[in-house]
Amino acid sequence: MEIAEQRFRRAALLTTGGVCAVAIFFMPGIDGGYRLSRFGLTGLVISCLAIYAFRLAPYFRQALPPQIKLMSWAGAYALTAIILPLSTPYPLLHASGVAQLALGLGLCYLVAMIFQQTTLAHRQHCLHLLTWTGGVIATVIILQQIGFPLLIQNLGGPEFQGQATFGNPNWAAAFLLPLVPVTLGLRQECSQTKTRWADTFLTILLIAGILATLSKGGIIAMIAGIVLYLMLGSTLQKKTKILLLIILSFFCVTIIFYGTMQGWHQSLPWVRGRLFLWQTALHLITAHPFTGIGLGGFLPAYPQAAATLINGDATAFMPLGTIRFLHNDFLQTIVEGGIPSALFFVIFILSAIQLGHRHGNEISRGVAAGLGALALYGMIDSPLHVPSSWILFWFLTGILLALPVTGQPKSADILSPRKRQVLMIALLTAALFSLVQGFRHLAGIIIWDKGKDTLKIRTIARSLANLSIASMLLPEIAGVRLDHARALAMKEQYSEALKESEVAMSLSADFNTLFFHAELTEYSVDQQTAKNEWEALRSSFPMLIRPYYELGRLAILIDDFSEARRQLTQAQEIRQDSSGAREYRQQATALLQAIETQTRK
Repeated sequence: MEIAEQRFRRAALLTTGGVCAVAIFFMPGIDGGYRLSRFGLTGLVISCLAIYAFRLAPYFRQALPPQIKLMSWAGAYALTAIILPLSTPYPLLHASGVAQLALGLGLCYLVAMIFQQTTLAHRQHCLHLLTWTGGVIATVIILQQIGFPLLIQNLGGPEFQGQATFGNPNWAAAFLLPLVPVTLGLRQECSQTKTRWADTFLTILLIAGILATLSKGGIIAMIAGIVLYLMLGSTLQKKTKILLLIILSFFCVTIIFYGTMQGWHQSLPWVRGRLFLWQTALHLITAHPFTGIGLGGFLPAYPQAAATLINGDATAFMPLGTIRFLHNDFLQTIVEGGIPSALFFVIFILSAIQLGHRHGNEISRGVAAGLGALALYGMIDSPLHVPSSWILFWFLTGILLALPVTGQPKSADILSPRKRQVLMIALLTAALFSLVQGFRHLAGIIIWDKGKDTLKIRTIARSLANLSIASMLLPEIAGVRLDHARALAMKEQYSEALKESEVAMSLSADFNTLFFHAELTEYSVDQQTAKNEWEALRSSFPMLIRPYYELGRLAILIDDFSEARRQLTQAQEIRQDSSGAREYRQQATALLQAIETQTRK
């Protein structure tokens, strides 16, 4: 039996180390780390864990975690999100979303089954490994903020005012903020003075790291997590808990009122951008309130909803950068999975918080408060669509499932041979599935990067070969299909490139994809069809300079100089502020000058 306990302790450390590895690997860069961690590294981590759990199957005492009710709510959320939108027009994206949910639930289940076999002291050791990893990340962020030469990374845009990005300030805060209440719980649970002092220092370090990110939502969610932890405790009187809740509510209302009075919704780009995205979400929800549009369907459905909101108004505001997600996990759940799945998700979060209170120990309260804080942050951002906080969310849920209620006897049941066979089959299936997902994404991303690098130096044949393989490995990623279409176009295979770009548009119809499709239409179909497409883009997004410029250029090709002047003059008047817009504005000016020279002759 001692051998079994040692193996379970190793499995618990392996699990925690995997979560830490994803966080450390993901944080240093936005694009590379995000892509590689999304399903590559996370899939391989879960597969290694499942393989190890498969070896431990003879020693399991139960086939299900102790807190099966919470697991049932998580399963209900996943099932409704998967089943209700089965008629989605985005099957590739929905299949990818199903895989993501399956990986999350699988990780949660494996963590619960492994950690329930370990002692409370070993669980504390694992959580200390996790929180001190957060401390390392917080240290790097603080050093970046104070300008430490070797760690300065300015990876953000103008909205990120500090150097403390460590990948992205909001994403770094999303990983750190759940760890603050967890550290508070560990401090209260520990009886050793040295360890309590270390946990106190770590708590201060994590808070300082979150403050250094300058993430407004992350700071508010961190405060909410601390308040939630205090309210779940049994040491405070009821009046004190009510007072804390009132203070927190007053704080949030004050911020909203002050921001409204200061006109943040009109002056701050990140506020205006979120409000616009949430308006498009409400538009999509009214169209499919019960079933949703399918997991991952927000990205390809977004441009049409945005065009409906803009309604031809050239002065309307919309975010012009690449949209990865909705920046609101709850709204995105409703848009993609329907109202029932979002309702089950809310019940799941509330049940986790209630379970943390009912467990009767400080660690479970800290874990529950961390989950609640992360869910609250999901109301103003999308932490569950970011690899590091996604894997942390399901890991903490699994920990909560494994922790027994105070006074509840530990099960001594031994699984029957039939149940053990079923468990082993389930573990083997999870291992194979996550291994395929991990290898597919890891290999696909590496080959994709090679294809993009060779495309930049115009090594067309080699680039096309790499991108063809990447598009087969990752058929659901729009960026891969778009780069493949570009390689085909450079090879002058315009009809094939047009088909590939149409697939990319069905996966994520951002402006780069829409513009490239219109360019290909001119080469593979005819100029009139391309003109019609540019006119449709101009009508849908009148605040963009590119459609006006292209319409002016096409008018020059047919010697319609009056139309060309009109379109190019409008292009000069568009106030779009970006490097690309400035370039097209200069080109429009050059074409107007060429027209004037031509007409004088």
